[in-house]
Amino acid sequence: MAGNVLLVDDDPDIQNLVKHYLEQNGYVVKVCGDGHSGLEELHTNPYDLMILDISMPHLNGYGTLQRVRANSRTKDLPVLMLTGKNDPNSILWAKKYKITDFVIKPPQKEDLLQRVSRILARKSA
Repeated sequence: MAGNVLLVDDDPDIQNLVKHYLEQNGYVVKVCGDGHSGLEELHTNPYDLMILDISMPHLNGYGTLQRVRANSRTKDLPVLMLTGKNDPNSILWAKKYKITDFVIKPPQKEDLLQRVSRILARKSA
């Protein structure tokens, strides 16, 4: 099941890797390098899933997610958090703001694809 995915991450290597994995499997991927441009894109175009990095300059993933959840149009959008952090506080915070799932950087191809597929299957059910 393919879908439209918004990837918000400031690391060009991660952007290229995730985009490549997803596009190879039929997903349409738009990449934004920071939270502000991600929010603008999200309010301009519809997406089935947002993949969001935590650590970004200017507006990090936490601030971006808070704004996504506060908007009535995007409050139910599935969000897959892409992070180098695997600490309990990050996980607790993300659960508070209804993160759909986590992937630790750098993502392993099969793990990422399984999580994305599972999220989109639940969304369409």
